[in-house]
Amino acid sequence: MRAALLLGVALGLLAAAPAQTQTQGIDLGTGALSFKIPTDYALPTRQAVDAQGVVWFIESNANKIGRLMPGEAGFEEFDIPTRQSFPTDITVDAAGIVWFTEQDANQLGRFDPATRTFEEFDIPTIDSLPLRIQTDATGNLWFSEFYGGKLGKFEPRSQTFKEYALPDRTSRPSGIAIDAKGLIWFVETKADRLGRLDPESGVISEFDMPKRFLAARDLTLDGAGRIWFSSRTGASLMMFDPREKKFRSHAIPGGGVAEDLAVQADGKVLFALGRAGKLGIFDPVGEHFLVTRIVLGEARLTDVDVDRAGDVWLTDIKGNALLKVGRQHLSRLWPH
Repeated sequence: MRAALLLGVALGLLAAAPAQTQTQGIDLGTGALSFKIPTDYALPTRQAVDAQGVVWFIESNANKIGRLMPGEAGFEEFDIPTRQSFPTDITVDAAGIVWFTEQDANQLGRFDPATRTFEEFDIPTIDSLPLRIQTDATGNLWFSEFYGGKLGKFEPRSQTFKEYALPDRTSRPSGIAIDAKGLIWFVETKADRLGRLDPESGVISEFDMPKRFLAARDLTLDGAGRIWFSSRTGASLMMFDPREKKFRSHAIPGGGVAEDLAVQADGKVLFALGRAGKLGIFDPVGEHFLVTRIVLGEARLTDVDVDRAGDVWLTDIKGNALLKVGRQHLSRLWPH
């Protein structure tokens, strides 16, 4: 924890004074609504939707976290206390507390929406480059240390860290997800491996991907516990079945790089085709793809999430916007 935590909280009270902007989504004519972020060139790379349907997001260039509230309430933005912290990921725990990673500050950040205050906690490993973060069922935070070659755990109650060094410290861990049993799954981008950490035993298992130089980064889990990720060099959507310990690969129609993935309630896998401005959907049952254009002009989609209503949210760093695609629109597109 930072030595100057109390001072940081006090400063956070001032820094968290929000800038609020009312907004209405702009119809892009593709079934998507675009919500322009108030701060220009904010670089909204990652987002998380909470239980109330509020979309929380990071502004990596602007050193802020922001939220877009349902209806016409609009945007609010909050300045992160540490300057030039460069946030890289964000998640919301069961209590509604917002957590985020700070790459350049080498910290975890905490924001309480009720009190509008920040806290920041120094990661033990210097220059670890915290990249992705998730919260588990007990409220603990798990994050990947891209340069540190470790997985990190932070316990909010005791405000303590525990780190797990990977067998290959140069493997570059990135995407992270937690299954129903509490096992931590992660991608080792440089090593072309999928990893699994058992928090109870501390045992790390690794599974070599079927090809080299796939440069996989993010992953997600479906309801059956299968792990989905993408090949950034092979234009493929890939799946790993933990029960069979086997990989499967599906070529994305028309190619492209899947920047991030999410799973709908019906089991379909969503992925954002970054520079193409498209949303991809894959049905594992029939092994069918649907790829639909979301942005007609230039775009760079970097994250995709599904809210409780089944609506899909994406971040567009080129357009400096959040995009919403309604569940009913996607349902009409899918062949029956």
